[in-house]
Amino acid sequence: MLLLPLSYFDEKEESMFFHVDDTCLAEEVELGQVPLTPTIIVCGQSCYSSTRYMLSLDRNLVNTNISSFISALWLMFGSYYCFNIHYPSELASTLEFLQR
Repeated sequence: MLLLPLSYFDEKEESMFFHVDDTCLAEEVELGQVPLTPTIIVCGQSCYSSTRYMLSLDRNLVNTNISSFISALWLMFGSYYCFNIHYPSELASTLEFLQR
């Protein structure tokens, strides 16, 4: 369901999710390739079938053991709100839609 607004607004999934191998440890994540904005790091091929997620903020891992996709999404939105970060322009329509 989350990928539908991304597709509708013609925004890229890579701006919200960063995929790594499902066996990847926190120390092995290449943070230089992760966006500066709050990003869900998916440990696996798909955000729907994965069983482990991480959250990065400002290219730092702030949570390395999130067990559900919904929790990762809540933490990402909470990071935008708590740290008063504006949505990136390449995701603004999707994130604004989901927020409302």
